[in-house]
This record gives sequence, C-alpha cells and structure tokens, in this order.
Amino acid sequence: MTRPRWLADKAALTSRQAHADTCHGCGADILAGLNADHCAWPVTVGAPPADLLTAVAAYLAGTAVHCVLYGELHQLCAMQLTSSHRNGLPLHLLHTCPTPTEETLL
Repeated sequence: MTRPRWLADKAALTSRQAHADTCHGCGADILAGLNADHCAWPVTVGAPPADLLTAVAAYLAGTAVHCVLYGELHQLCAMQLTSSHRNGLPLHLLHTCPTPTEETLL
C-alpha cells in the first residue's frame, strides 16, 4: 500500500533535515528545519551562506549562527565558528524578516 501524497509531503516536512523554502513574510530564500540539539526547536536561516567575518559580527551582535551538517541545522557556539568555516561547512545566519519602513507601508 502506498502512502497518500499529502501524508508523504507531511512526513518529509517533519524530518530533521533542512529543506529549502521561501519566507512567507518577506519572500527571501531560507532553509527551514529543526535545530539538531536535544530540544529540536524549529529554525529558519537564510539560504545563502555567510562568510566568516559576517558570521562572527552577527554572532557578536547576538544573532544565532548555524551550519548544515549531515543535512541538519546545528547552532554554533563561538569556538565552533572558525572550525566549521575551516572545515568547509557553510555558515547560515538566523533569518528575521526586515521590519517595514514607512515607505513600504504607504
């Protein structure tokens, strides 16, 4: 017996694997998945990888930095930023939609 398409789609979205999507709020390209720690919180990061300098600056500003390891999103601590970059893992910044300005609201 084969699974219905809606059930297969739902099962694919509930795995820990990060999947590419588009943000519903701002239309940016994102990666969405579960943070691969013990709590497995839902995480949304920007799809284009950040360079090391941008990732360190974002980390110091309080933005979470993640890497994709075995298809899962892993939040990095300060010591892991440089080693992840040195090992060729892409660094992704936590996605937040830009706040609308007065011009965009009018």
